[in-house]
Amino acid sequence: MKAIDTNILVYAFHADTEHHGTALSALKSMISQGEAWGVPSPCIHEFLATVTRAKYFSHPASMSEALSFLRELQERYGCFVLDESTVHLATLEKILLASGVSGAKVHDARIAAICRDHAVQELWSADRDFSYFPWLPTVNPLV
Repeated sequence: MKAIDTNILVYAFHADTEHHGTALSALKSMISQGEAWGVPSPCIHEFLATVTRAKYFSHPASMSEALSFLRELQERYGCFVLDESTVHLATLEKILLASGVSGAKVHDARIAAICRDHAVQELWSADRDFSYFPWLPTVNPLV
């Protein structure tokens, strides 16, 4: 199982981003291989907040466009929504105490906990903050 972080989704979706072509190509290639993949639910919320925000884009997406993109990933391309499990709090606690992260990095720990509970073998991200969780292999498909 692969998981896709917010930034890869944003780049694949929004043509105004520098890495649009690379991210879209990488996502299409991964999908064509037929491997199970998903997006942690916090990344879905963060994606929606990012691509619809005028602060980040001269032409932000409408909420309808952003939701349509996510729906297509799920219905047409087999994307799973990876959500918090019934043991999420216990997993999160172990990760937080082992990594020593706090503050804003708790958001990344939440994503890491979701990945662990869903047996994610690889997280695709351009974010280096996941290095706090060395047990979670992180790949930047943009390089």
